[in-house]
Amino acid sequence: MRGRWHGLERSDSDGRPSPGPRRRSGPRRQPIRAGALGVIGLVAGAAILSGLFTTAGDAQPPGETRPVEVSGAPLPQLGPEPDPGVGRPMPELRGTAFDGQPVRIIRDGKPKVVVFLAHWCPHCQREVPRLAAWLRGGRGPLGVDVYAVASATKREAPNYPPSAWLKREGWPAPVLVDDEKGAAAMAVGLSGYPFFVLVDRAGTVVHRHSGETSIPELERLIARVRGA
Repeated sequence: MRGRWHGLERSDSDGRPSPGPRRRSGPRRQPIRAGALGVIGLVAGAAILSGLFTTAGDAQPPGETRPVEVSGAPLPQLGPEPDPGVGRPMPELRGTAFDGQPVRIIRDGKPKVVVFLAHWCPHCQREVPRLAAWLRGGRGPLGVDVYAVASATKREAPNYPPSAWLKREGWPAPVLVDDEKGAAAMAVGLSGYPFFVLVDRAGTVVHRHSGETSIPELERLIARVRGA
C-alpha cells in the first residue's frame, strides 16, 4: 500500500492518453483469488477511441490480439459524473489468454475487478508493477476475482508486445486478450487507460474510472463491491 499514484491528462492529438486528472464514478482460465497464491486477488479525457486500437492493416503476431465474444448491451462511455454505467450489467466477455487458454469474464456470482491495459500507456506501465506486487504480496482482495484485459495493441508502439511486458512484470491474474478493434474495451465504455470496472456478485457495475489509482483507494472501492 505504498507509492505515489498520479492523475491523468487528456489524450494527445494522436489519440493516446497522457498524464492529467482522472475521472471516476460513484472466465475458462480460473481467476487467481486470495488463498491460491496468498492473494489476488486500466488518461482520462475524451479520447478518440478509434485511434487507440489497431487498424485493419496492422497485422499482429499470433496471440497478441485474439477474437472476443461480447454478450449483452454495451455500457455508455464514461464521462462526467454521475456515471451512466453504474447500476447496469457489465457485458460478458469471452475470449482467450495469450497462450490460447479460455478466459471468461461473466456473471458467475463473484465480485470482480477488471482492469483494461495498453502496453504503450505510461500510466499502465507504472500501474502494473504496483498492482502485481499487491496481488502477489498477500494484500489482494479476498473473495474478489481480478482480471486484466490487454487492449489497444499496436505493433509499432512502445513496449510491444503486451504478452512479454506482462510476463516481465510478473502479472499474476488472468489476462483476456482483446481483438484488433478493441471490442472488449468499447463494450465497457472505456475512455482511457488504465480503465477499471468493478462489479458486484450479480454482475452489476458498481464503479468505473480511468486513471491510476492508489492501492488504499482501490481497496476502499473493493470494499464497496463486496458489500453490494
